[in-house]
Amino acid sequence: MIWLLPAAGQIFGAPASEILNSLSLISHQENLVRGVLDSTDLLFYFSFILGCLFLSVRSVEVYHWR
Repeated sequence: MIWLLPAAGQIFGAPASEILNSLSLISHQENLVRGVLDSTDLLFYFSFILGCLFLSVRSVEVYHWR
């Protein structure tokens, strides 16, 4: 779903397009593919990884208590 955010942004218009594009993995990956290390892209991926790890730990904790 995160990969489809730029396409969804085109449907909703300019303000929503900017927000959805900033949340897209593709827009942050484009700079990294070109070899540009931007701190915002690195912070985005670091936050994304931490969020996924947090949700994974919470999922395991819920499963553990069942």
